Amino acid sequence: MTHRPNGVSYVCSYMASLSFSFIIPNFSFVYLKMSEKRTNRVYYRRMKGEIAMNVTNVSTTHYQQNGDHIVGMVLDPYEMEQNDPFLFLAHDDFVEGTFGPHPHRGIETVTYVVSGTVEHFDTANGPGTIHEGDVQWMTAGHGVLHSEEPAKGTRAQVLQLWVNLPADEKMRESNYQTLLARDMPVVSIGASTIRLFAGALGAYEAPTETIQPVHFFEVRVPAGETVTIPTPSDWKTFAAVLEGSGTFGTNERPATARQAVHFDGKGTSVTMTATDDLLVLLYAGKPLGQPIAARGPFVMTTDEELQRAFQDYRNGYFHTLEKKED
Repeated sequence: MTHRPNGVSYVCSYMASLSFSFIIPNFSFVYLKMSEKRTNRVYYRRMKGEIAMNVTNVSTTHYQQNGDHIVGMVLDPYEMEQNDPFLFLAHDDFVEGTFGPHPHRGIETVTYVVSGTVEHFDTANGPGTIHEGDVQWMTAGHGVLHSEEPAKGTRAQVLQLWVNLPADEKMRESNYQTLLARDMPVVSIGASTIRLFAGALGAYEAPTETIQPVHFFEVRVPAGETVTIPTPSDWKTFAAVLEGSGTFGTNERPATARQAVHFDGKGTSVTMTATDDLLVLLYAGKPLGQPIAARGPFVMTTDEELQRAFQDYRNGYFHTLEKKED
């Protein structure tokens, strides 16, 4: 049985540790320009027989601020069961010192840089740097102690997704992948472009190593255009709208920036039509259907495993992990 109370305590303790406090009404985004130069472009032809999904819900992200840290929950941690295998998606605007050294176990974090530069370090995999439009894919596995900071003296905005790991993969070796935007394949469908950060589109596939089957696409649709993107049936599928506005799904639900569009999974594709130039992050993942025991930075399948994670942290286990040799 899923441990919902642990999910609740997880949210409370994690949000408290980051000092989230109140909603700000007029948060402004900084986005990538639609004129960005593209490489690795290929073309995809829509397959016959694709069935577009309906939209079940459009949610609006609300923002909170404490000091120099602004955050909005795009996917709410209180809805882990509904969003399986995704745990939550946060939009953070932060400065140096917000996310200093902290541990993780049992999850993957997928961080997309909306603006700025983010410098990453963990005790198992060493340093990494990502810039606007790049992605950091970290597999915590059995444990990492890491930090994520903007370049000194600057701010950064990121969207960070937590992906649950299967029970038999939670104690695997940790890993870190730097996914530079310029190195990812870009697929054209009509006038629209889709950058593949994880998963496949037709014959084209991102080089990313994923544990749980996940698709992560950056989608750009010019105003007045419609795009249909193949998506596995029965997966949890949602789109985070970063810029512009449009309609989504066969039921043509409208959505705009700072909203998330949830699809019903009953089909083989998603469709979107841009009213204004659209920049969307499209996520899809195969549900695990496993118990969730979550608190703070740890996500396991039982209370016993969760308690062991905290015990390991108190005993210094995460501090003794060493950088892997190349």
